[in-house]
Amino acid sequence: MLKMMALFFGCLWLWLPCAAQEVEGSGKSGSAVFSPADYLELAVPLTNRIAVNSYGFYLGNVGASIALLELPLAVQKHFTLTPSYLFVNVPPSGSALLTDPTASVSYRENQFRLAGSIAATFHHLTISDRNMYVRRFTPTGEVNRFRNKIYLSHSLSFGSHKVTRSSSMRCTTIFFRETGCAATGS
Repeated sequence: MLKMMALFFGCLWLWLPCAAQEVEGSGKSGSAVFSPADYLELAVPLTNRIAVNSYGFYLGNVGASIALLELPLAVQKHFTLTPSYLFVNVPPSGSALLTDPTASVSYRENQFRLAGSIAATFHHLTISDRNMYVRRFTPTGEVNRFRNKIYLSHSLSFGSHKVTRSSSMRCTTIFFRETGCAATGS
């Protein structure tokens, strides 16, 4: 009974930070649009150091489709280099939910990304630092971004059950444009 209660509270502790994803906008439905999303992931290890990861997302009532292709390369034991490509397509009906004027064209965006991740484990505590450069090609122009994120994860064992709690501690994004740069953090 004590193990079951510990497992229950461990799972509750793991799920507390979960939140709904929202698409930002200022369209007909207010400041945000909540959309059910379908998700597909396919990870194929090519060697013990190289893999191919592909992800597909579909946002239901927005009608947006997103495809992500990653190629993580384990350069050293604790360092991974990941080039990737992201494609976003939002049809006019989905764009109309996010913008005030009725959209008549699709929104398409291409992103080329390069990420470097360093990870280390100390006594069931994993610390990971990811630095990512993103080159965005949008209908309104090109934007360069640098993003940094630090992750912490700790595993707990309850008898034969193992629970891992992960959290993102700090995220900083710097936007580089021709007119200058801006930084955000959370």
